[in-house]
This record gives sequence, C-alpha cells and structure tokens, in this order.
Amino acid sequence: MNRSSEALEDADEAVINDPSYVKAHWRRGQAATACGNLSLAVDAYRSALKLDPSNKALTKEVTASEKKKAEAERLAAEAAAAGAEEGSDKAVAEPKKVAVVDKTNGKDKIKGQKKMSTAVVSEEDSSVFSKSDHVRGYKIRSDGKKTSYFDNELDENTKQLIGDITPKMIDPNAKQSKQTQDGTSAWNTAGTWEEKDVSKWAKETLQSFLLSCEYVLPEGSPSPGSLALVSKVATLDGHASYATVRGKKRYIYEFSIIVKWTLSLGDEQASGQMSFPDVDGTCELGGGYDVVDWVVDSGTPAGTGPLLDRFVRDAGLRDIIHQKIDEFVVLFRESY
Repeated sequence: MNRSSEALEDADEAVINDPSYVKAHWRRGQAATACGNLSLAVDAYRSALKLDPSNKALTKEVTASEKKKAEAERLAAEAAAAGAEEGSDKAVAEPKKVAVVDKTNGKDKIKGQKKMSTAVVSEEDSSVFSKSDHVRGYKIRSDGKKTSYFDNELDENTKQLIGDITPKMIDPNAKQSKQTQDGTSAWNTAGTWEEKDVSKWAKETLQSFLLSCEYVLPEGSPSPGSLALVSKVATLDGHASYATVRGKKRYIYEFSIIVKWTLSLGDEQASGQMSFPDVDGTCELGGGYDVVDWVVDSGTPAGTGPLLDRFVRDAGLRDIIHQKIDEFVVLFRESY
C-alpha cells in the first residue's frame, strides 16, 4: 500500500514482541529498504538470517542489502567531496548531474549519463531538488515526481503481467467458489492452510472415555473379581485441532492427564493416582503411553503393593486406559 514508514513501525513492534520471529525481521528489512534506511535493512536481514541460517532467500537479501548500502555510502561520499570542492571554488562550471539507480532485471547499477532513464537535474534547480537531496538518495520518476533511488517504477507491460494487486475486502459469508477445498473457509480459497480448534469437544470426549475405564482382576490372581477403575480425571490439560493443508487433513492434539484410581479388595479399598504427561500425535496407536508420578494413597491396605503394580500401574487398568485413549484418537479422526 506504499505506507512504508507505518510498515516499519509494525515490523519494529513485531520484533519487540517476539525477537525470534524470523518473518518480522525480514519484513523489517523490506520496510527499512523502502524507507531508504539501508543500515537498518542490513541489520534486520542479518538478524533474520541468524535465526534461520539455512534460508537461501535470506542469504540473498543480506548480500543485496549490503551491496546497496555500500553503493549508497560511496555516492554520498562522492557527493560530499564534490560539494566541498564546489564550496572552495565558489563557482560551478556546469550543473553536476546525479547518478540514478536502475533496477533492470533486479540488479542495481549506476547508469551512465548518456543512457539515464530519468531526468538529469542540477543541484541548483531548487524547483526539483534541494542542494542536499541527492545525498539522501532521490531521483525523478517518468511522471516528474521526486522519489527515492530505490523506488521500483513499473512499466505498463509489467503492470499488466502482475495484474491488480490492490488489497480487497473479502466477505467471509460469501458463497465459496468451486475451487475452494473441502473444509476451508472463504478466506482460504486456495486451501493452503486452515486450522480449527476443537479442544472443548476433545477434552469432554476424552474425559468420558477415561471415566469408563474398568478392569476386573482375573481368576488366578491374588484377588480374583476385584474391580479397578478410574474414579476421577484430576487433570486434563492440552488442546486439539485439525488443519486442512492443500485438501488433506492434519490432526493436532497434545494432552497431559492425571487420573485417580481405586481398587476394591473386599471390604477394603486401595487408591492413588498416575499421570500420562505426553498424549499427543507422536504416539502411535497401540504403542501405549508413558506413566509418571505413580502415587499410592496412605490409606491403602498394607502388602498390596505388588498387586497394584501388576494390575493397575503396569498392566490391567493401565492397558484399559491406553485402549480408551486410542479409541478417542480414532473417533477424533473420524469425526473431523
């Protein structure tokens, strides 16, 4: 939108809010270049490359911005030297001409005076330039307007090739075109990426699955017929979402779970809790989930430790919990 200074302010704020955000540094470099602040542009691109050293596009930007800065400094030094010489002579034989940067084919170069595409102006022509304007880096467009050396003036053929790139208002309630991928909104007709948060549904569903976990100790065990179950879901933190990526679904979930359990032993009862800190998409179905923070309550009958380890912590009820979590994952994928 040609609002370079405001873009630079936004980029500065983004970098302050998140110094590790590579794109913010990149945009800061672009905005600084558009504003003519080449030193800031070089620093911004270097910061971005430091965060993402393997990014080839950033490497090119750093090299290009460093060349632009060096060239601008050379021109400024030449102009300053010429100005000093002019002041000592107190006379000018002829108007000094200003070098112009041409961006043909994306390569900056200083044009010869015989082939300059923009107007050649005198430092003394105050109707176009002030005496120091050329030091700051300005040039004249074909329409006669003064602009910076780094303004990229497009010819009509280039404009037709690019087409209309003016930002347009999008109606999110508008009917989607036939090209819109299934599961995407009117804001994303290309279907490149769209993510929907379903954490509320996932937490409610997963909790109901966990509360249904029961295991009856088999014949041959020290306490056949005893019932082990999840009595409460003490903690269920995390999130779930699904993303549509170029027409394909991606399921994203990550939960940390603490369940309380009980094991009935005739007239007595054992109880405690165990944690499953890493229930996420990296766990394969059927592979189980790690248990940490195994706790047995103080009121548990003495001598039941081996029974609890075998039929609650290591197998039995734990296997049922694994099974129910897997069932939740399958339902998540089928529902969305």
